[in-house]
Amino acid sequence: MYHVINTPHCLENVEPSIRRLYVRGEINFKSYMVAIVGSRRATGEGGRNAYEIAYTLARHGIVVVSGLARGIDSQAHRGALEAGGKTIAVLPCGIKTVYPVSNIGLSRQIMRGGGALVSESGGSRLPRKEDFLARNRIISGLSLVTVVVEAARRSGALNTSAHALNAGREVMAVPGSINNPLSVGTNNLIKQGATPLTSVADVLEVLQLKFIQDSVDYQDASESPEERQVISLLSAGPMDFEKLSRKTQFSSRQLQIIVTEMEIKNKLKRLPGNYLKLTL
Repeated sequence: MYHVINTPHCLENVEPSIRRLYVRGEINFKSYMVAIVGSRRATGEGGRNAYEIAYTLARHGIVVVSGLARGIDSQAHRGALEAGGKTIAVLPCGIKTVYPVSNIGLSRQIMRGGGALVSESGGSRLPRKEDFLARNRIISGLSLVTVVVEAARRSGALNTSAHALNAGREVMAVPGSINNPLSVGTNNLIKQGATPLTSVADVLEVLQLKFIQDSVDYQDASESPEERQVISLLSAGPMDFEKLSRKTQFSSRQLQIIVTEMEIKNKLKRLPGNYLKLTL
């Protein structure tokens, strides 16, 4: 079931083209909301950063907003949920549809956790190419601050930040290595005036909230110890299967089983030359 709401006050002035929103779940528009967005092909480090930022913000009572995409978005939603907080997923499709399909389980967790799925469209319409950019203006419009964790030179996350800037909202970016292609977009944002995010305390300072130190244990309950070992090693970048086998000290057969299970969970993919890469 879903309900329809007229344009909320937070969107009235910044996105007047949005006439109504379709909502599954509940939204308190008086809450502090922060968007966390980034690449679908996030690195292991980027995924952990998104998770930890979302986790800590949620522990401070802040609602995390993102787009339910793979990579950074998914980890942001998971971080908020693991902290016992609320998170909102803005969909690029009809409110009765979940995209990507692999995140149906995550969408259910979001609603069970007191959060919501939001769309500009009713029904079960599948996403069109233009819908992904259109939903970005809702993500930024709902949020007082937009945090970009990882983004290539051309990225949907940069489109979200552009909407935020046009609306006079705060944009923050996580600095990254000059050798990481997914840091090009975030580093460029900083050069253009975005606030560098080096600690979650930076976000809270913008919101004029007091930072409470809290430990974050970045672990997916569905991951086995063996999977976490593989994720740790691949966080630095793709690795040859045989080299990974030597470093983990798993037999080729054992590692093959682990890799196959991780492929099914969409946590890992194979590259030419028998290399393996994280898809977190």
